[in-house]
Amino acid sequence: MKDDTANQRLQRGRDLWGCNQCQAGQQFRVKTRFGVCTPHIGELDEYDRPLDKKGQLYRPGVRLCGYSDCVDWFHIQASEEANA
Repeated sequence: MKDDTANQRLQRGRDLWGCNQCQAGQQFRVKTRFGVCTPHIGELDEYDRPLDKKGQLYRPGVRLCGYSDCVDWFHIQASEEANA
């Protein structure tokens, strides 16, 4: 059984940053006007944005759905820094 993001963060000695209340901490899908969000399963930064295994932003950009941990391609508007 795979632990949720909040438990994984605790096991690594990381702060939760409110992860118990966020979408990723509970790992459920939320329906928005953009469709169903897909929460990132893994590390998040201090703004609850998804990080890859190297600590870099995973799928950087503005989340149109309003959930900073969403990784659904259709919910992400690429930012200028992502295109650089």
